[in-house]
Amino acid sequence: MPQDLLKATLEHVAASGPRDIYEGDLARSIAADVKAAGGTLSPEDLAAFRAHVREPLAIPYRGGRSTRRRN
Repeated sequence: MPQDLLKATLEHVAASGPRDIYEGDLARSIAADVKAAGGTLSPEDLAAFRAHVREPLAIPYRGGRSTRRRN
């Protein structure tokens, strides 16, 4: 992603709130970009998405512990 576009996107999310990624102008823009690239993601698909917060995976390594987010 070009840095100027990334900056504008982050500013938009800061001003509009994170739900805009799933239900607002940004969701429609994401869906349009995916469709233009041959994909099938729709604004309705994004609106239906719900994130699930989980505990990170803990991995013991050389006497310590590192954490890694699960996908």
